Amino acid sequence: MIELQKRAELSVPLLKYIRDCKIMFRTPIKKLQEEIQSFSNNKSFEEFENLMEDVKNRSKGSMKFKIDFVNKMIDLVKEASQYQFEINKMLNPYCAMANSIKTKGKKFLNENMKSTDQAKLLKFVSLLLRQDFSNTMLPTIEVNEMAYIIKLFESQTSLVNEYKKSLSKGIDEFHYLNPVEFEITVEKYKLVMAEINNFQEFVQKSFEAMKLNKDSMNQILKDIKKVVDKYKEYQNGIFYYQEILEHFQKIRNLVAKFCFSEFDMKVELMCEYNL
Repeated sequence: MIELQKRAELSVPLLKYIRDCKIMFRTPIKKLQEEIQSFSNNKSFEEFENLMEDVKNRSKGSMKFKIDFVNKMIDLVKEASQYQFEINKMLNPYCAMANSIKTKGKKFLNENMKSTDQAKLLKFVSLLLRQDFSNTMLPTIEVNEMAYIIKLFESQTSLVNEYKKSLSKGIDEFHYLNPVEFEITVEKYKLVMAEINNFQEFVQKSFEAMKLNKDSMNQILKDIKKVVDKYKEYQNGIFYYQEILEHFQKIRNLVAKFCFSEFDMKVELMCEYNL
C-alpha cells in the first residue's frame, strides 16, 4: 500500500501538467471556434452593396451630389474606424480592469493611493465602460489626462495581476501603454472626427441651398446615414477578421512550439475555415 501511495504521489505532478496543457489549448481554440462562427454570419458587405446600389438608382441628375457625399463620408469613416480600432485595442486591458473595479469594488486598489487619484480613477472607470466612449467621450477628454489615469491603472499591482489571470497562457500578453503612440493616434482620430462633423455641416447647408423641401432633405440624409453606417459595420468586420487571424496565428505558433519541445515533432496547425 505504501508503494502504491508513493507511485500515486509521483504521478500527480504529471497528471496536473497534462491537465494544464489541455486547458492551455482548450480555451483559445474554443474562443477561435466561437469567433469564426460569429463572423461567418456577418453579411454587412452584401447589405452595404445592396444599399449603395439602391441609393445610386434613386439618385439622378442634381442628386449626383448625394453619391459624392456618400463616397467622401466612406473615406472619412474608413480612416476614423482604423484609428478607433487601434485605440480600442490599446484600451481593452484597461476596460477589463475597469470592469473588475465595477464588479468587485475597490479591493484591487493600492491602500496608499491618494484620495484625489482614486477619485479620478473611479470617475474614469464609469466613462471607460460606456458603449459610446470612443464616439462621444474620447474626443472631449484631454490626452494627457487619459494617459495619467491609465498610468494609475498600471500602478495598481493587485488589479494588474487580476487582469493577467484572465489571459490565455502563451496566447495573450499584457503590454503597458505607449503614451506617445496613444497620444498620436488619439489626436489623429480627433482630427478626422472633426473633419466628419465639418463635412456633415457643409452637406446640410448644400442641401438647404438646393431649396429641397424638408421631408425630401430628411429622407436623403437618412438614406446617406444608413449607407455610411452599414459601411462602418462592414469595416469593423474587417478588423474583426484581422483579430481572428491574429488569434489563430498565435495558437498555431503555440502548438508548433509545444509539440517540438514536448514530442520533438514539427507540427503545423491548419484551419479548415481557410483563414
